[in-house]
Amino acid sequence: MRIIIIGAGRIGLNLAKSLVKEKHEVYVIEACEEIARKVDEKLDAKVVFGSGADPDTLRKVQVESADLVIAVTHSDETNMIVCSLADFFGAKRQVARVRNTALSRELGASGFEHFNIDPDIVVTSKSLAYGFPFSAVIYDEKMGWTEKGQQSSTFAGSVMGSALALDQLNQLLSENLPQRAYNLGDKVLGPALRTIAQDYSDVVHNVRGLGLMHGIEFWNPNTRKPATQFRNEVVKEARKRGVLFLDAGISAIRITPPLTISSDSENKRDNELGTIIDVLAESIRTIRRRMKRIK
Repeated sequence: MRIIIIGAGRIGLNLAKSLVKEKHEVYVIEACEEIARKVDEKLDAKVVFGSGADPDTLRKVQVESADLVIAVTHSDETNMIVCSLADFFGAKRQVARVRNTALSRELGASGFEHFNIDPDIVVTSKSLAYGFPFSAVIYDEKMGWTEKGQQSSTFAGSVMGSALALDQLNQLLSENLPQRAYNLGDKVLGPALRTIAQDYSDVVHNVRGLGLMHGIEFWNPNTRKPATQFRNEVVKEARKRGVLFLDAGISAIRITPPLTISSDSENKRDNELGTIIDVLAESIRTIRRRMKRIK
């Protein structure tokens, strides 16, 4: 098979190694030049430096003739965009790794509906049942899994997990949380993060995301290398100010507030989302002044 892997992190690299051993024709696309170079030295596969979400990069590896495209970068949005592009160009199959969407954190009950993706299989887990050990496998009837045992799930069938999942789904629908997530991301979180990116364009590489799931990535603009230490210091500074941010990938911070987070611009006590944004901006400002060399 002719297989293209987007993202040379731990998962992407291990997948590539296994597929190479199985004698498949493997291509790896990696957006970090340093990582791409190291992987190229280790792996008997064609490694391309570039973004998998860039049509020109996909054309370089002739994505239209791929039997399988696997997107496993640290960005859920990138993975879904890659699969959408791969499908558009004519790749036979696409697999996107999507994590921590909390069902409707991005825009809808899942995220793929908004990227022209029609999946055969969707696997949901932690976020489906408030973090309780539970999972569900949702599949298209064309898969033909009509007999017991043809598909399985580690935590499926739990009575308590099923009750929690049904309760959460009911809350999502009754309170219209998908639409609320979209509105807050489109009108509050997204614009605020883009303003921060403009104010600190010397250290912020990009801002990406949808709804209540966004990421902000840092870099050294002179070397064009990820600013991992800067990101780590921002996370520590924010913790001192009472906000816990989750680091993601090499140099990014993931902002994924609860779907029910308060956002009342006229009342500080009921404006938790505003507090998060302010703390992030203040932490970046503090570390930017303190760190003379961005790395």
